[in-house]
Amino acid sequence: MKIFNKSILVCSILCSMFISCKTTEIVISNDASELEIIQTAQTAFDNGDKEGALKCYNKLLQLYGVNTATYVEGRYEIGHILLKEKKYEEAADIFLEILEIYDNSPYGTIPRNFERLAYNDLLKIPVSTVEKVRAKRAE
Repeated sequence: MKIFNKSILVCSILCSMFISCKTTEIVISNDASELEIIQTAQTAFDNGDKEGALKCYNKLLQLYGVNTATYVEGRYEIGHILLKEKKYEEAADIFLEILEIYDNSPYGTIPRNFERLAYNDLLKIPVSTVEKVRAKRAE
């Protein structure tokens, strides 16, 4: 009888875990602030919801992408997620774009932190892939 009760308890716990871990649809209003969107994206990513995080970062770009610093941050985060998913060509293209933005911007006009992050993530991608993407970008 004790084994049966333990089995029911374990089954109940596992079922509740699966139900509570179910991801919910992320909805971002058009009046959400940059920080709210970024926090929502980071929370989604931390919870393993990469698609939700990508949705948030794309919404960030849609609403606030005219600000170069915000654009760079959103693009970097998208590239970082793509790198984690081993989508190397897409990630490399984004990181190269970010580095190009920094190369063409006067020093001090945008925070430099994403320049270093993009460079470091680019180093994690196979050199042959980066060179292939560079060639495509040069066309």
